[in-house]
Amino acid sequence: MMLATQLLVLAALLTPCLCDSRFISYEDLMSTAHSFSDPGVTTYSQLLFDVARDQLVLGARDTLYRLDLRTLKFNEKALWLAPVKKFQLCQDKGQTERDCHNYIKVLLSNGKRLFTCGTNAFSPMCSWREMEGISRVTEWVTGVGKSPYSPHSNITALMTLDGQYYAGSPMDFSGTDSAITKDLGQPPIFLRTNQYNSKWLNEPQFVGSFETDEFVYFLFRESAVEYINCGKIIYSRIARVCKNDGGGGQMMLRDNWTTFVKARLNCSIPGEYPFYFDEIQGMTYLPSEGIVYATFTTPRNSIPGSAICSFNLTAIQSAFNGPFKHQATMGSAWERQVSPHARHTQCRQSAPHQLLDSSRYQLMDSAVQPMTQSPLYTSQLETVTHIAVDVLPTKLHRAVHVLYIATLEGLVKKISVLSRTQETCVLEIWKPFPVDVFSPIYSLQYLKETDSIYLGTEEKLLRIPAQHCERHKTKQACINAMDPYCGWNEHKERCMPAPNNEPLSSVWYQDATQCPILTHPISGGWSAWSIYKPCTHATSEESTDECQCSTRECNNPPPMHGGEDCKGVSVRVTNCTVHGAWSSWSAWSACSQTCGVAVKTRRRTCGNPAPAFGGRVCVGQDRHEMYCHSNPPCPAAATPVRDGGWSSWGNWGECSAKCGGGYRVRTRRCDNPPPQSPNGLDCQGCPFEYEHCNLASCIDSKRLSSWTPWIGSGNGTEKRFRFACRAPSPDPALIKINLAKEEERICQAEGVCMRTDRSDSEEIYSDWSSWSPCSVECGGGQQSRTRTCEGRPEDCQALLRMSRACNTHNCKGEWSCWTDWSECSVSCGIGYKQRTRHCMAVNNHNAEGTGCEGPSKSQEPCEMPTCRSLLGWETWSEWSPCDNSGQQHRSRECLASNPGPDICQGQHRESRLCLENSEDNEIRALESKSREGISVAAVFGLCLITFVLGLGVTLILGYFWWKKQRPSIPGSPHYISSKQNPYVTVPLKEMHSPKRTPSFSAKQPTLTNGTPKLFAKQPVDYETATIKRNSHSMANGHIRADLEQDKFF
Repeated sequence: MMLATQLLVLAALLTPCLCDSRFISYEDLMSTAHSFSDPGVTTYSQLLFDVARDQLVLGARDTLYRLDLRTLKFNEKALWLAPVKKFQLCQDKGQTERDCHNYIKVLLSNGKRLFTCGTNAFSPMCSWREMEGISRVTEWVTGVGKSPYSPHSNITALMTLDGQYYAGSPMDFSGTDSAITKDLGQPPIFLRTNQYNSKWLNEPQFVGSFETDEFVYFLFRESAVEYINCGKIIYSRIARVCKNDGGGGQMMLRDNWTTFVKARLNCSIPGEYPFYFDEIQGMTYLPSEGIVYATFTTPRNSIPGSAICSFNLTAIQSAFNGPFKHQATMGSAWERQVSPHARHTQCRQSAPHQLLDSSRYQLMDSAVQPMTQSPLYTSQLETVTHIAVDVLPTKLHRAVHVLYIATLEGLVKKISVLSRTQETCVLEIWKPFPVDVFSPIYSLQYLKETDSIYLGTEEKLLRIPAQHCERHKTKQACINAMDPYCGWNEHKERCMPAPNNEPLSSVWYQDATQCPILTHPISGGWSAWSIYKPCTHATSEESTDECQCSTRECNNPPPMHGGEDCKGVSVRVTNCTVHGAWSSWSAWSACSQTCGVAVKTRRRTCGNPAPAFGGRVCVGQDRHEMYCHSNPPCPAAATPVRDGGWSSWGNWGECSAKCGGGYRVRTRRCDNPPPQSPNGLDCQGCPFEYEHCNLASCIDSKRLSSWTPWIGSGNGTEKRFRFACRAPSPDPALIKINLAKEEERICQAEGVCMRTDRSDSEEIYSDWSSWSPCSVECGGGQQSRTRTCEGRPEDCQALLRMSRACNTHNCKGEWSCWTDWSECSVSCGIGYKQRTRHCMAVNNHNAEGTGCEGPSKSQEPCEMPTCRSLLGWETWSEWSPCDNSGQQHRSRECLASNPGPDICQGQHRESRLCLENSEDNEIRALESKSREGISVAAVFGLCLITFVLGLGVTLILGYFWWKKQRPSIPGSPHYISSKQNPYVTVPLKEMHSPKRTPSFSAKQPTLTNGTPKLFAKQPVDYETATIKRNSHSMANGHIRADLEQDKFF
């Protein structure tokens, strides 16, 4: 029960959407299909076609049937119940009541008689019966070796053309001893594979079998014995035995096959790591072409996936002619082995060395390779089980293979194999069960004589026609379906199979050379009418009519991609009519306005019930109106007070810091429009807006102080010092001061001094200035910085100016103005007109069309006079000049002397206002007034005033420029710029005297109290203090400007 529920949920998830035109619902299938079921009987699993007698033999639980081959009409029923004692004994052995019935597992015929086997309550039994009277049993035969004990066991059975019976089936009650057998008809009863030898068969699950002239082949899946040392894995196999194999006789391999060999079937997606579909689920064989089609799945404990592969007899024979895979001992590895003797698989007379090879070699080293490099068909989240194949000619090919596959989810797919590319195309997806009903599919077979698919399920047997050409309503839909069964008949003008089975007929069109085209317009088709069901329609509040209703839907196929909807009614009703009746009046609505003249309404509808199926409509009004008498008069309209509106934001101001993160501000004004006085509201929001800027980290800037006075250090030596202030970041805590330079000189007694060191080359240069603003805001510009040389001119050889690229990102483009609208694309009826604009980008290296957002073309519909209104008229005349009334006129003449109702429709004369001329007149009037109002004296005075103002502005700007170029002289040797950081940490120095005196003389070689002492100890030992140079706070919304200079003492 749990498994059935899970399969129902999975089937619901995997059921194709009804919007797929290839999907055919259960109701639509049953409109052309036939079904057979018998109350109380289940498991319709075994089918046998008797075409010569036009009958079908059906095997179900406890029952055999003879049915008509086409209509599935009941002909004969034969009960075959398990004996009561065996039924009770089966349950005593622990089996369920359901499993202890007699399940038919084998249905075969030798042409004259029917051979059938059943589980018979876990006591398998077989019987021979008459083909024309299946109730008449001619012989009872034991079923051991011919049929499994359990109804859940898989079996494959085959009766060859010469009447030999072969089977692959479990041989015991527990199902652990599986074998491939041949019925010998005399002691020993059968020939079989070696018992309990996993190298021969290892827990096999048989799928199918077929015969050729010399061999009988069996397909199954089993646990791979060559992989057993690495874990358990299932492989698909094909095994072969010779028809003339008589066993080992009285020697070794007594009662066992001497020609048994098996090989792996390879169905995988190629690649560096191939993906294998290892578990075979179903197969079918085409004797005329020697091709085996088989379905494969992934393991049950993995994500569901399925594939279809095809194998020919040449590939199968090649694998069986190759070397063997052999394991010498139980612990050794499987190795490739070539037998030195004549092969024991060639269906020749057995020799002693061949018997030895038969017991030693069963598994082939090479796998059977499929006909195509990749599987013909693969699917995910789907488990494919059974498969059937039809071969038919088409308009362009002699033989096209069509596959029918059943899935574990209860669907049947119809798939074509393209002859040239071997590509598969899903043509149709069938839903053979009602919605929310799940039933396993036990058997799927195709019969050419009826061109139908036969499905054996748990509850019934179905015969479904292979073609559903009538679903395609138009020629285009018929051709685009690419169904090998269907084409367009020009004589009958409908989609149908080839007339008289002649696809080369000149009146039959078909193009089944590719997969279906699913994007073409598909006209909708009605589904089959549902059965009539009771339905009720109320005719009044006291009485109702009981009716019979049948419905259909427009989903076979549904209209898609602009196809036409179904035409006709979707509901059929008999034995009832519905007369319309009014609903109750609704409540009065609110008045249409709150003052002055207004109305209120109430409504009712004719829907209690609505008239239907020939019923009378409601008589009377559905709307009442009433004046609102209580409304006060409306006050005079007052002019609304104008509130203020913001102007556009201004440009951003300068950043408060050149590095390390600062702020900049922009403003806007409340003057767009200004608030009306009085009562006008001011603009909502802030007139200022701030944003961060210059977030890049500051470089390690350095500033040198002036040299200190010379200080005597003994032995005629004097020293002086110079200090540097470094600011690696704008954080005041990180600013440090250190000794930058120390000089020393030797002074003689005569007062002559000589320096003992020499300045470094970089010390003669000032620090680099900050980078200048970029020359452009986008598109790529330049910025520079400079420094000055403070040494001798001959030492100043390094670079004093440095440049770099900036703002290299593309500029955001702006659209040009729209062009005028073009003329309408048609002269009559409905057309369209369009206008264009182009993208103008600045500083993008003249690359036009970059950086703009939005379309460059705009289009809108335009409506011209209807084409019918132009019929019979000559073309319009030119517009006449403007008359005294300011209008222009044009006319046209009718070409027909006696026009009919559809000719010369409309007016023969049109008029319009002279808008363009009136505008021109106004412009000319304004220009003339302007010329008359301006005199020569006024023009001369204006020019003189402009010259004087320009001269004054030039002088002021020149003065400021001259003042800026003057060199600034620091007032202190410790003067530094404040552009680097807002805080500077400086040492605290001692001053003993406010005067500077010579620090060395011949009479005073040591320091005196009058000597300015800079340090009493090393600079690094001094305490430091922090002074504030600048502030970048945003108090009250204002940014404090940078100070030009600061000093530390």
